[in-house]
Amino acid sequence: MSKPGSRVMAIRNVEDKTVYYFGAGVYEGDFPMPGSDSGPGEADRAVLEKVIRDGMTEAGLEKQMRFTEGLLRWTLPGEEPLTEEQIQTDLEKARASYLERTQRPFDEQVRELWELSNKNPRIALDDGGYTWGFECWWGDEDAARNKYPETEYTWIQVAPKYATAS
Repeated sequence: MSKPGSRVMAIRNVEDKTVYYFGAGVYEGDFPMPGSDSGPGEADRAVLEKVIRDGMTEAGLEKQMRFTEGLLRWTLPGEEPLTEEQIQTDLEKARASYLERTQRPFDEQVRELWELSNKNPRIALDDGGYTWGFECWWGDEDAARNKYPETEYTWIQVAPKYATAS
């Protein structure tokens, strides 16, 4: 997982022995995607409201807790798993946070979910432009070049409507 400030390469696609890429640059972190500042449109808002309402039920809470427990029990190869005590403590904290969130004003919950669902990795390209995680595969620059060492690299321009920082 890249950390803000890391050197990365943004690749649109790979075909045969050609890598089509937007360039290399610096991963700046996760930011609201271009065009998302104004908030959700009518259709998006309806989806967000349904997600929130479904989650406010006892069944929704239990589904969220099962999902959270699965994440807590999941480990990467070589990682130490959490102890049962750590898992139970983290589940209690997650349940309390979930219940607290459902007590906040509904419009606040909609806005928060909109903001969370519209954050995306932003990459400042060396050529001065930007690309976003939803446009490409991106990752460590050296790892990308090592993965495709004997490949032709073809630079392509980022779609103009996304080539900005916001």
